Amino acid sequence: MDYFVHQLLFGYAVLANRRAASLFAAMPQQNQDPTHVLWHQYADKPYDDALFREICSGALFQKTDYKSSSARSPLPGSFADHLLRPRRRRLFLFAAFDPQGVISETALYYLKALKPYGDIRFVSDNPLPEAEKAKLQGLVCSLEAEHHGEYDFGSYKRAFKDAPLQDYDVVYLLNDSVIGPIGDLGYWFGELERSGADAFGLAWHPSRRHAHLQSWFIGLAPSVFRSEWFRSFLEGVAPAGSKEEICEVYETGFCKLLLFHNCSIHSPFSLKGKSIYDAPLRLVRESFPFIKKASFKRHEGNMGAQLSRVMPLLPASLVSAVEADFARLEGEGYLKWLLRRNPFLMAGRYLRYLKKKI
Repeated sequence: MDYFVHQLLFGYAVLANRRAASLFAAMPQQNQDPTHVLWHQYADKPYDDALFREICSGALFQKTDYKSSSARSPLPGSFADHLLRPRRRRLFLFAAFDPQGVISETALYYLKALKPYGDIRFVSDNPLPEAEKAKLQGLVCSLEAEHHGEYDFGSYKRAFKDAPLQDYDVVYLLNDSVIGPIGDLGYWFGELERSGADAFGLAWHPSRRHAHLQSWFIGLAPSVFRSEWFRSFLEGVAPAGSKEEICEVYETGFCKLLLFHNCSIHSPFSLKGKSIYDAPLRLVRESFPFIKKASFKRHEGNMGAQLSRVMPLLPASLVSAVEADFARLEGEGYLKWLLRRNPFLMAGRYLRYLKKKI
């Protein structure tokens, strides 16, 4: 069927039937051009309230679309952004850690991408020199940097403390264990928040024993973040013996608590097993907006073949951030070695991984 099937059928009716033709001729005609001005001329331009009102006064309604990049990933601050995004006041509780005590380039990239969408309270589980703290000036509304040994939930606890919750409609728990975002985050904020769920996140882990939202990207409605039980949960976070224990007690424990309090949960991605680490190429192709940093160290470098296909799909500035971080942490040649697609090198990596696995 033709896209303009409705108009074609109407046109044939007018041409083939005298009565239809006479009725059509008697109809007052209205120029369609003013209904296309807002979207087709101004969708990607910076929003201006006076201009918006002027354009809208020229027509009863305005024609938009839902397939273009302007609709799927509106530029922050644009006319499309104003039209499509819910006006939600967001607070991001951002947990960070770096073994060398710096602000990583990938974390900085992430924070800059978050900034247009809300306020950021940043907590690092390691001290930061003043020069590093200066990198966050203008990006975050609060900063705390000291070793506490309570992993990400300990950082969330500190960022949450004394936050003016009455000023916000959504609170997010985020950390720097990922590389991204790949593309515009606004699309995902809209998708998650429009679900109407009490808690939502990018990745749901459908484990038989402990199904849960992965805690590196969770959003919370006021029904959760303003509740006494949630405050008590965060205040109860304490040092744990291992990262696995943290995941068991706090990540899966939090989801159990959500279900206990009859909270609804939503996630657009259900990621079985270790696919968040082992399937970065598939996830990026499915528009998943992040890659776990652990993928770059996983399986004795056996993820290199996939990652070599992922890297060209990333924005150039994000690639530069990834290169800078791995050169600093793993040495100048690490990323080049990892991403080489030499079949003998790849076979050697796999055999080393297999030997270790056995």
